[in-house]
Amino acid sequence: MFIYFKNYFLDGNGKCAIAENLTNQIGIGSTEFHVISPNKDLIDTKYLWSILRKKIFRKSAERFFIGSAGQKRVPVNFLEDVKIPLPPLTKQKEIGKMLKA
Repeated sequence: MFIYFKNYFLDGNGKCAIAENLTNQIGIGSTEFHVISPNKDLIDTKYLWSILRKKIFRKSAERFFIGSAGQKRVPVNFLEDVKIPLPPLTKQKEIGKMLKA
């Protein structure tokens, strides 16, 4: 999963994506986004995707911006420290399926 965390991400529609079925589990990206590899025993990928897209999450991230005007970014430690509600995995999967459909 990757998430684009520049200042226009926060004003926009919450650009993040799930990269699935990668050959050899390898992808090529950009320094413009953070890559997240969720522990699938703890959190459903589609559920996490739905949380990362929420406006309230983006507003929380905005408080941690670093950089100059027009080039502001959310540092990786925001993602390392953020608390995400974790209902039981079966419930997460239900939520993820509903929102991804």
